[in-house]
Amino acid sequence: MSWFDSVTKLTELKARYFFGAWVFGALLIFLPAEIKQQMAITIPEVVRPWVGFSSLAAFVLWIVLTTIQLLSFIHHWLRERKLRTEILSQLETLSDGERDIFLLCLTHNQRTIQRNITDGPANGLRSKRLLVMAAQGSVLSMPYTIPKFVWDHLRANEPELFPELSDAKAMRELQQRHQNGWMGR
Repeated sequence: MSWFDSVTKLTELKARYFFGAWVFGALLIFLPAEIKQQMAITIPEVVRPWVGFSSLAAFVLWIVLTTIQLLSFIHHWLRERKLRTEILSQLETLSDGERDIFLLCLTHNQRTIQRNITDGPANGLRSKRLLVMAAQGSVLSMPYTIPKFVWDHLRANEPELFPELSDAKAMRELQQRHQNGWMGR
């Protein structure tokens, strides 16, 4: 194992360990002599520069690791936000069957529905990542769930996305299609 591998292993440690090492080293260096005597801490003069150097190195590594973690968090957050925006843009491309699934969910105020595993509209929504298929179910009854961020968007923008919800005739037609089995559970 080379020295470079040893250094790269240091970056796998959590930043809090380096922060603790830095605080401990700074206390050893900057504590007044009276307090060090009361605590029975003695640092030989030969070791004192190494404690200072180690404390400085721990501080620098703490800053670097914290910055890397912060940048990684921001990158992940931005990527997640972009992905959610792309998924929500799929709401503009819904077919009639896919709209009916969302209308049914909104009228019953439920995020999870039971659909046949070969159901075209449900699989269309799944491919657009607007529905998530559960891990367990059967061929005839597979649970599909609307992701929370999609559900929140649907609920917040119901009138704009689904004007049919305020039209009594359209809702009767939806209920009739559902009862006749066209949209079977």
